[in-house]
Amino acid sequence: MLRKYKINYIQNAGNIHNAGNDFYLPCEITHYTSKVYFNERDKITEKITEKIGKSNKTTFTGVGYYQDPYIQLYNGITYKNIYNTDVVSFLDFNNIGEESDFKNDEHIKVEPLNSSATDQNKGGNFISAPDSTIFYIEGISSNLLSELKTNTTNNIVELKCGFRVFPNHQTSGLDGFRHVDEIMCFMPYGIQGYKIWFYDEFDEKCFNSLLDYSPDIKPIVDQNKKLFVSGKITNQEKIRLNKEAIKCKIIVLNIERLANLEKISIALFGKPYSECTDKFVFFKYYAFLPSIFNRTWVETKDSITCLFPDINQNIKYQIEINQIKTKVIEEIGKIHSIIVSNEGINLDKPINYYFIPVITANELAPEGTIHCLLKQRFVKPN
Repeated sequence: MLRKYKINYIQNAGNIHNAGNDFYLPCEITHYTSKVYFNERDKITEKITEKIGKSNKTTFTGVGYYQDPYIQLYNGITYKNIYNTDVVSFLDFNNIGEESDFKNDEHIKVEPLNSSATDQNKGGNFISAPDSTIFYIEGISSNLLSELKTNTTNNIVELKCGFRVFPNHQTSGLDGFRHVDEIMCFMPYGIQGYKIWFYDEFDEKCFNSLLDYSPDIKPIVDQNKKLFVSGKITNQEKIRLNKEAIKCKIIVLNIERLANLEKISIALFGKPYSECTDKFVFFKYYAFLPSIFNRTWVETKDSITCLFPDINQNIKYQIEINQIKTKVIEEIGKIHSIIVSNEGINLDKPINYYFIPVITANELAPEGTIHCLLKQRFVKPN
């Protein structure tokens, strides 16, 4: 009885859309990949080419087709590309070649309303669950949210993130940035359905210097500097107070994490997180390492390739790195396709996974890795 229910659930998850006017953000694990686009001139994509072949040609004049400039909506037949003008400043639509995959696409321009939205409006800040619920991290432009709501009827859920990066270390509020593909992803577990890979509880080892520049910490540092100048506090005391403030910040981040888990559980399963713990797999998040969630899933009718960023970058953190990679490998052994074919669920479809070398992580100026570099065109399974 349980097995039958789960199989029916997965069938519905992979085929909930009727082709036509119902646009949605495709979920990688419920669609077949037809084409992949990335910049082959980028050094770190050399290994990607080895694993999945060359990038498909893009014919936009002077513009690459990759994850961050575009939010790609699909209806099973055609695409709508919402593009960020701060990333793609000019698209020569009149010179798109007749052979281009994009010739019949609709292109929707969105201009960020503030500096934060320049980053938060990027494609890497929007991911889709198997039921097509869209998740993003706070800080997107109101006009972008309006375009999403205009073009899709699916649920759109905002998650909070108190460990964003603040470029000038002087700003506050929502001026910092962090993308949702750095903190979570969806992975298929065959007849068990899908699970959400999500960041684990924070502790002081998860950050080197990021929280020193958090707006919640900065006022304490500034105040103590003034006191130090006037001779009322020692430098050692200033450091101690700042450490205490960071401990408090970590408590707040863990409260925020539970609130995010609650929001995800209600949105996807209609139940509180306490009743959905088996739907999540947690990995330790270190702000100074590439995020393991920034992965790309490429599935065809015959095989699956999953590309992870290689986090093996610093011998100082070898214990932490080994723990994460060991857990990834352990979970990969449990993973199976949830796409239904005419013959049934593809439990025996081979899964090839690789750790791809990426640029060295910078805690205070992070760049996207594997997921942000690639853009896919999908085919909805029959």
